[in-house]
Amino acid sequence: MPVDKPPLSDEPSHSEELKATSPEPDRSTAEPTPQMFEWDKLHFLNGQPTQAFRDWQDVKDGRFDLPWDGVDYNWHDDDELLGCWSIYQTFNGAKTPLDREMPHFLHLDVQYTAVPLVVELTGTEGGHTSFKGLAHLLSSTGRSEALSTQPPLPTYGKRPLPPTTPHPEPDDQLACFDNLYWVWSEEVWEWGKYPSPTWHSVGVHMHFTKEVDEIATGYLQRVFGLREDEQVPP
Repeated sequence: MPVDKPPLSDEPSHSEELKATSPEPDRSTAEPTPQMFEWDKLHFLNGQPTQAFRDWQDVKDGRFDLPWDGVDYNWHDDDELLGCWSIYQTFNGAKTPLDREMPHFLHLDVQYTAVPLVVELTGTEGGHTSFKGLAHLLSSTGRSEALSTQPPLPTYGKRPLPPTTPHPEPDDQLACFDNLYWVWSEEVWEWGKYPSPTWHSVGVHMHFTKEVDEIATGYLQRVFGLREDEQVPP
């Protein structure tokens, strides 16, 4: 079905006006991922504690001390080769991964392997995948099954590799996907249901850090007109 498009205009768009008038954020350095949750308190339903949560810096050599350059889309001599899975490549008509800008900032040369079709959520079409299917793909058995598929799964790299460098397999220590927006546990658009499986199965077992809790408490005190030493109603 054709979609009507607005007529072209020489007038600047709203987004262009915002870009022209909004101050640039300070991206002189990349800070570590803020800790919002008490990961040590997160337990699976079987009562077993999870492994300690690790930040990106703990597993990969991102160049966090370098300044942000919003127009730097060039390759660098020190880019680290990283294999990732691509969902978009398997289900999108263009058969290419979803392009991202962050690898350039992190000095990564990301090379993709398309996920197998079996990760698609049962009874759907159009690229909806399941957490169960992707989790199996990350297991040693699922990974071995996928990488031994015949014919081999399609691969893609925006940067051509030297003839002597084989295409890297998806990293077996860091789960890496190009797009996880269309992933569901049981049915499409389940996030609009209550309780959503994301909350019911995982969220209820998570705890915010003391700092985040204090920020939320402060806002609630203002909403209820309370002093800092007064407790928020239950």
